[in-house]
Formats: sequence, structure tokens, C-alpha cells
Amino acid sequence: MKKNWTCVAVIVVSIIAAFSVHSIARAGLLDEHFGVSLGLDSGHHDPYQGTTTYGFDLDSFAPTNHSDTVDYVVGDWYGYWSKTGFQYTTVRGAYPESAEPYDVEALYFDDDSTSLYIAAVTSFPGPAGYHENRIGSSPLVVTGDLAIDLGLNPERSQDHFSYDYGVNINHENRQSHGYATSGGNAVGEGVYRTDNSDWYVGTPRYQSAAGGELTNFDPGYNNFSGSYLGEATVDYYEYQFEGGLLECGAPTYVLEVTISRGLLDSLCEGDQVDISFVEGCRNDGDRHSSILRFDIPPDIDYDAPGGCANPVPEPTTMTLFGLGAALAYVCRKRRTI
Repeated sequence: MKKNWTCVAVIVVSIIAAFSVHSIARAGLLDEHFGVSLGLDSGHHDPYQGTTTYGFDLDSFAPTNHSDTVDYVVGDWYGYWSKTGFQYTTVRGAYPESAEPYDVEALYFDDDSTSLYIAAVTSFPGPAGYHENRIGSSPLVVTGDLAIDLGLNPERSQDHFSYDYGVNINHENRQSHGYATSGGNAVGEGVYRTDNSDWYVGTPRYQSAAGGELTNFDPGYNNFSGSYLGEATVDYYEYQFEGGLLECGAPTYVLEVTISRGLLDSLCEGDQVDISFVEGCRNDGDRHSSILRFDIPPDIDYDAPGGCANPVPEPTTMTLFGLGAALAYVCRKRRTI
């Protein structure tokens, strides 16, 4: 059994690579398991910031480890934008609703017989988010939680996603109305079985329409119906590029999550898993196409320990909307016999 590549919007890598800036990031799941070392291009003059800003070298998103089983998708935006206003010029992709700090750039997924491995590249800082002073009264914008769809709950009509499990990345406190409040700076590791109703928009006011997707759940909320399953291994850190350069004038962050197969229902080879990681304000975009999810949910490549007597049922309808920007760089490895 093998997988073949299908790529959309392929960039001429020989030109980009010659002028790319490579990273000096610390070793982690993105580097060690997926074999990804992010790089920047040669830069463009940004008339709004009055300096040279740098986009990603799109070729650097490609995994070099476990390439026979890794699934990934890229939906990067790059352009000129103002830190104090909403002026912008798009060089590549679709402009995020509230500028680069809300951008989710890429998602990665892989599994083996013991664990699920997930990584997200984003421009949004880790817990406890930050206060946005451009959209009114400086509301707290929280980091999203990681959502996992195995098709167990009914698929929601708004975003065609089933919020079956979640990793509680941000310990924000859900309010009956108004903004979420901060739960501190600690990165959460708790894995929960959840219902769709347990999820909400982490920053309810001023959020983008963005396809109706939900971003957070709060296990301490009085109407929470989910159950705690155990702990994942989670890391959330700023990615360091050589020379202290920033992508599109904003820091880059990486979320890495390793989940034991024993914490989820029995997963079998060929079962599909969909992943969603969206910041609490949902301002990565205002269209369905801006939801950063896999165009086709990744397949599980390994059977669960002890066999698959009780496999997770595949959803009857997996109509998920496309990832990222108007110009998305999407590579899929589809199974062939």
C-alpha cells in the first residue's frame, strides 16, 4: 500500500529556495516527527510598515519525515498590512479578517500504533491570548482549543463538523454572555469527550461570521456535558527564524499535540479524523473557505493496539469545506493499493 502526491498551486521552489531564510527553532514535534523546518522568502517592501516584510517559503511547509503517512494542509496569507489599521495589499492568499496575528497557516496530522500527532502553525500567541485594542473596548481574544471530529456526534449544518473530542488548550472561563475571561497562562493538556453543545465561540463579540465554526469549550462551565479522558502532551511556543525575522511582520507560533490512542474510541486503519484549530475570535477569515481544515479528513494508517473489534464508525456525510485562502497550497497523499 502506498500514497501518491496531489498538489495544488505548486510554487517554483528553485527560485524561492535560493533566497529563503531558514529557522533556528527548538526541536519539537513539528521538527522531529514531521521533519518541517519553516523558512521565509526574500521579502517585499511593506509601504504600511515602512520596512521589508517576509512571507513563508511555501516549500518549507512540506514534511520530510514519515512522508508516506503524514497529511498536511497549508492556507497561508501574505501581503502588506498595517498594525494600527486595516489597510492591506494581498500578495498571496486571502487577507485574514483582522490581519496577520489571527492567521492559522498550516495543519499536520500523523498516527502510529500508539499515538496521534497533530501540529498547527499559527500567528496567534498561546494562552491566555491577548487583548485586542482595535475592535472596541480591548476585549480578550483567547486561543482556541483543539477539536477532533470522528463523526460520532451529529454533523453541524453550519460548519459540517462534529465536535467529538477536544484538547482544552486554553483555560478560559466561559461566560453566559459577553467575553470569555482568562484562565491564566498555562497551556492545557486535558482531553475530553464532548458534545457539539459543549463548544462555543470563545470571544463572542466582534467575531467574524467565518462559516459558523466553534472554537472553545470550558469543562468548568455549569452546562458542560463532556467527560475527562486523560492528558495529552502539548507544547505551544514561538517559532524563531534566523536573524530574529518575523513572517509578515508578526510572530509565528507552533501548537504541538500528541494524544495516546488509548484516550479515544478504538481507531482502525482507514478511519477518518478531522482536526480544527481556530482562534477564539474566528477572525482568520469571513468565509467557509477560510476555515483551516483538511479538504478530505486524514485516514488512520495504523490499527489500534489489541485490534479493531469496535471501530469508530465513519460519518455518513463528510462534506467539509476547503482550507485556508483563495490561493491555498494543499498536498494530499491518497491511498492506493
